[in-house]
Amino acid sequence: MSSSVYTSARFRRQVVTVTAVGMLMAAGLAGHAQTPAGQAPAIDPRFVGAGDRTMILVLVKPDKAADFEAVMAKIKEGIAKPDKADEPNATPEAAKAAAEGKVKRAQWRKMAEGWSVLKVAEPMGGNATYIWNLNPAIDGADYDPTKIIYETFDRVEADALYGKLGGALAGVQKWTVTKLMDIK
Repeated sequence: MSSSVYTSARFRRQVVTVTAVGMLMAAGLAGHAQTPAGQAPAIDPRFVGAGDRTMILVLVKPDKAADFEAVMAKIKEGIAKPDKADEPNATPEAAKAAAEGKVKRAQWRKMAEGWSVLKVAEPMGGNATYIWNLNPAIDGADYDPTKIIYETFDRVEADALYGKLGGALAGVQKWTVTKLMDIK
């Protein structure tokens, strides 16, 4: 088999693989955006903390790295937002929603204590590579950025951030890791 034919077939396989991963990710992200009001979106296991430490490999299209980093900065900003003061004349539904929001923000702040975003110098498969180092990971906690975006920002801003995030992602892989040993 000639080199050009091999390269061409290899290239086609890579294109099909990247396209399939992109479609699956878009479908997963689209599911979050289209969840009916009042109904919690399904939990994406790629973003759930497990064990003592979880590492999530995030591949980002090379021309969208700045968008991804901007979205992560907004997520950090959203998590750090102070809780709103209780409204004295709030309806019971509004008071309940405010209380639930406070609980979620407290959970996100706890998650953020051990959540580092690392940028890998070497690209992987041509993509910018990031690692979310969750150490310690909160076992069972949902680190899904889409949920944080939609529960932290108003709908217009959340939709814009979601569009940037969905357009940037090329792949996500979760690793649950445990320390085997220290080499001292």
